[in-house]
Amino acid sequence: MVRHLRWDAISFLDEEIFITRKKRSNRSVHPLPVDEIEALKQLKELIIDGNYVFVGERVEKLTSLNLKSLLNIS
Repeated sequence: MVRHLRWDAISFLDEEIFITRKKRSNRSVHPLPVDEIEALKQLKELIIDGNYVFVGERVEKLTSLNLKSLLNIS
């Protein structure tokens, strides 16, 4: 799930993202375009101590409820 994405899954140097899927444990590496790398770098500057890319107000990984609330899904 994207809400569980960790910073250590992103290689800024190689401009890649490492995806680990829960089902069947398939892993893959995908290139990231320069604009996405820049956006992620800006986001990382905002999240000082968090391990997760997408965090809640308390700098912890998002729960399903947090994500639904952010996306205004009932």
